[in-house]
Amino acid sequence: MEAENGMGINHTAVWEKIQDLARTDRAVSKCMGEVVDLCSRDLPHEAWSQLAQLPYDEDVSALGSWIPTVFERHPAPFPIHGLYVGLYNPGFSDGQVWADMHVGALGQYHPRDSELGWLWGEKRHYPDESQAYSSSLRKIYEIAYQGERKLGNDAEWPLCLAFGVFAVRTLLSNQTIELLNSSADRVGVVVGFDSGDMLRIGELTQGGFVAESEGQSVFDARVEPIIVNRNDTQGERRIYKIKGHRADSKRWFLKTPLTPDGKEVNPGIFLRGKAVTFPPFLRLPVREKGARMDFTFADCGVPVVCKQIAEYLAEISPKGVQLFPVAVEGEAEPYFILNVLEVKDCMDMVHSVYDLWRECDSMPEKKGQIFLVAQLRVDPVRLEGVEICRIQNWMVPIIISERIKTFFASNHFTGMCLEEV
Repeated sequence: MEAENGMGINHTAVWEKIQDLARTDRAVSKCMGEVVDLCSRDLPHEAWSQLAQLPYDEDVSALGSWIPTVFERHPAPFPIHGLYVGLYNPGFSDGQVWADMHVGALGQYHPRDSELGWLWGEKRHYPDESQAYSSSLRKIYEIAYQGERKLGNDAEWPLCLAFGVFAVRTLLSNQTIELLNSSADRVGVVVGFDSGDMLRIGELTQGGFVAESEGQSVFDARVEPIIVNRNDTQGERRIYKIKGHRADSKRWFLKTPLTPDGKEVNPGIFLRGKAVTFPPFLRLPVREKGARMDFTFADCGVPVVCKQIAEYLAEISPKGVQLFPVAVEGEAEPYFILNVLEVKDCMDMVHSVYDLWRECDSMPEKKGQIFLVAQLRVDPVRLEGVEICRIQNWMVPIIISERIKTFFASNHFTGMCLEEV
């Protein structure tokens, strides 16, 4: 069911409302009521009243010992510097699905990293038995998907995210860093969907929990192919980087690739610009069902492309890419994991805006290396004849030529944003 304007709920407005309420100390039920009210104005439906009346505060009280108990039973093998609470959809083999959240610990935390890249650092600890068994999240999912005129993800996305944020904020509000038995001065706290849309809600310190003052997020409300052009190229060869869209409520999200016998493949091997060898067919589970995308970043940023994109890239850059056939869960159409092999020293260090690792950033061995790029610019002269590559010393983005950009745009491929650099 859509709102009268045909757009459903306003995801950006809901996101901003959650950020604002996360900075307050109001009761979870009061905050949830405001989010429900905002959603119901965009998308009238009888189920909103049920969702507004759930006993959210009682559920939070029941979760009081959840986080410390997890780490008492499953201690992290390193000092905890970051805490991540992930929203996800567990289920049984008979098809029953619900919503819940789990908690994990990180051995690194970088407060200046606006893209929350430290969540995917080397030190990660996600115990098997870390779920909250939240009655509120389960009930939100149940009500969202009941009946023929179900609200579906228009209720699940905003309310599960809101409850996760408000619940964790409340659980940590009267705690200090001693809760996690950590030797760190501060522990960054992030709440979000495992499939994307993550919000840093604050820090746990020696003096208590300090809420995020402005809200730091990984969110993009657009999903249609977008091309963002610069206005300062003045006839130069145009170069683009590929960005994924992770926030659309109707798109799918993919997990970590698996070998034919079900073993997880280290996703990092597809992100290093080096050739790898694997069995002829990999499997890719779906984390969250939805509209399939032509270009998708699976867990940890592994690029996955449709057959048409794969064939085109193999044709124009046969030595620059590796393409691994992958069977996406529930899909008959073929997909491919894209491993970009060409790596170029092409970053324009004069016109890019970036930050470097400092000795005080807890990893002194990286001092002087690139820590974060806020605005990327590349030197097109150093990319002459290159169609697709990654950047030496900053392997995060995939860089493409205007030729590839034109191909993507003319075919209206979904799941990506192309930003001129």
